[in-house]
Amino acid sequence: MSGWMPIGLAPTTAFRGTFIGDTLNPIKNLYINRGNTVGVGLFGYVQNFTAKNVTLQDANVKGHSFAGILAGAVVTSGNNRDQSYFYDCKLKSCKLDGADEGLSVGGLVGMVDRFADVLFLGCSTEKGNYSGAYNVGGLLGGSGEFSRIFMSDCVNEGTPITGKFSCVGGLIGVTDTLSMSVCLNKAEV
Repeated sequence: MSGWMPIGLAPTTAFRGTFIGDTLNPIKNLYINRGNTVGVGLFGYVQNFTAKNVTLQDANVKGHSFAGILAGAVVTSGNNRDQSYFYDCKLKSCKLDGADEGLSVGGLVGMVDRFADVLFLGCSTEKGNYSGAYNVGGLLGGSGEFSRIFMSDCVNEGTPITGKFSCVGGLIGVTDTLSMSVCLNKAEV
């Protein structure tokens, strides 16, 4: 059983807009088993996207590459500086697995496209387990060349991150340009 079909199945049909959650009523038991699929999460691909107050609890997500529990990939149109925002997004007791040879697996977002600007503010992951091959991170797996990541007040509260090969981090696997403040990793990498 494949489970949830991600919203925004391809870069050309990426979800554009705002998704506002309710921190008191988390999205529970999201199940995705698409080990051969690129772009996996509650949202597969997003562009010019804002997520606010979204909490996912007890999710179990498996994808090939560009896999994240909230969004598989943030994409751009060409060389435009598209902007996406993740405010107060939380992951609790979630499991995320990428393929043995897959790229970019991250708790909230698997991959950020070239030229994208993405802000993570007040986001966290706790008591989960994330694994992949390359570019594995607690909140973001990886980002492309010329991308800019801004991260503030974010924390990994004990979600171990496992990478089979390279670019593994408690919060971010790999990125091009990064501005980070008041962030903390309390997990094993």
